[in-house]
Amino acid sequence: MSLTEEQCQEAVGQMIVHCRLIMEQYKAGVGEYESVSARSVLKTLGYEEDIPQVLEFIAQGGFDYCLDPAIPMTGHHEARGERPNRDVCYWGPDQLESRLQCLTNVPYTVRHRGEN
Repeated sequence: MSLTEEQCQEAVGQMIVHCRLIMEQYKAGVGEYESVSARSVLKTLGYEEDIPQVLEFIAQGGFDYCLDPAIPMTGHHEARGERPNRDVCYWGPDQLESRLQCLTNVPYTVRHRGEN
């Protein structure tokens, strides 16, 4: 079953909240600063079957640089058109959150839900 655009937007919103929670735990001293990938966060959130669709949605929104090995990079750099190695697709949770908050295909209210 294919996700609707609104469901993809919600998945991104949940990813942002998940990354924020990891950072809050780290800052509170109850967790570690652990690198995450978009794929690993989606898997943790239960989007296992929908991962390819949500990753493509994220790429269409403007974040494809070292997003996932399945997503070719389109930016203005030497690696344009290449698929990144899985090892470079990990980000600090705060870094992944900030990139997801810049997506052009996700409403501001979803990208910044729960911020102070």
